Amino acid sequence: MIDEKDNPFSIWKHIHFIGKINLDLANPVLYRYELFSRLKTMYHKNEIVFPSPILWPDLFEQRLLSNSFLKYCFGKKAAAYSQKIYAICYTGDGIENADAQWNTRKPKKRYFCIRYSINLWKLLSCLDEFSQKNDGCIDFYLSSMSYKYSQEELIENRHIQALNDDKSIEDRICYLIRAMSFKRRQFKFENEIRIWAIVKDEALSSGMIKRNVLHIPLDWKCLEQNILVGPYKRDIKVEAFEKLKDYNQKKRNDGNTVQKNWRDEVVRALSLSQKRVRSTRIYNVPLWKCSKKLKSNLKK
Repeated sequence: MIDEKDNPFSIWKHIHFIGKINLDLANPVLYRYELFSRLKTMYHKNEIVFPSPILWPDLFEQRLLSNSFLKYCFGKKAAAYSQKIYAICYTGDGIENADAQWNTRKPKKRYFCIRYSINLWKLLSCLDEFSQKNDGCIDFYLSSMSYKYSQEELIENRHIQALNDDKSIEDRICYLIRAMSFKRRQFKFENEIRIWAIVKDEALSSGMIKRNVLHIPLDWKCLEQNILVGPYKRDIKVEAFEKLKDYNQKKRNDGNTVQKNWRDEVVRALSLSQKRVRSTRIYNVPLWKCSKKLKSNLKK
């Protein structure tokens, strides 16, 4: 467990740490589930992208970026800070076959999903180096999501303490990030860790922001990333228990063929060693894909 009081990230000038994170200090690895097409684009452009939270599909999480809450945090500077906050979400959970994680990231048309892993030390070092070379135009904050509260408790803002008027801008930024580092209890399986990018110098970074997305130069080859190819998805509806085994075997056979093609594409597109690209082994048809009749029979 890494604690804010014993901040190991203080070796970097523009990296800040909030809260507690359950990571192995000797080899801290972060994981992200993503469409491969997006990773390939970043890889070839030598950049990493930080979306603005206003683009997040979860409106519940956007509520703390409302004008009223930003005014509470930053006063007259609230409007400016709505364009200064960006974040990318990772997980610290390296379980290979996290079915719930894959199910929240559906493949689109011919695109498939992957999970890439990166060494946190190397990523933070690259981000800090970029900021230092650009007069500290961006500060980065690392925070781990807390799942202590229910949705009702979060709506009532029980997790947010009052903000004193004498706080500095840096303290106010930390206050906002702390408030946004709480998530509903039902999402605990995500074990989410976020890296926040707070823009400090608009003149230096204005050309890096396009359609509410911050683009930061990054050499992906230095991050030692490994790729896990996502499961082969099929619309299977199993009507009878005795057919479940046959469906699972067919999905396993089809999945092996499709995933092999996906692995080959990853190796070719990113010029990676085949040893660094594997396939997840989720083969079985989950119960929620079964018919209502079969599910009711299985419960008996």
